[in-house]
Amino acid sequence: PTHDADILLVGHFHNSSVRSVGKERYIITTPSLDNGSSWFTASRGNVATAGVLTMRLSAGKFRDLLIV
Repeated sequence: PTHDADILLVGHFHNSSVRSVGKERYIITTPSLDNGSSWFTASRGNVATAGVLTMRLSAGKFRDLLIV
């Protein structure tokens, strides 16, 4: 279940983010592979940056977060 996750990855929210939700618990949203839609641009007022999120995971921790 997601409530037991130390790191929860959530896809396709157009913009990436890392949010701390407790002691060493995170929600990481990944970018989409496109620049968003006209609806997204009109509703948010910006254009999403397309990319793929990469990171290293070890012992329940992440590091070297990068969007390529």
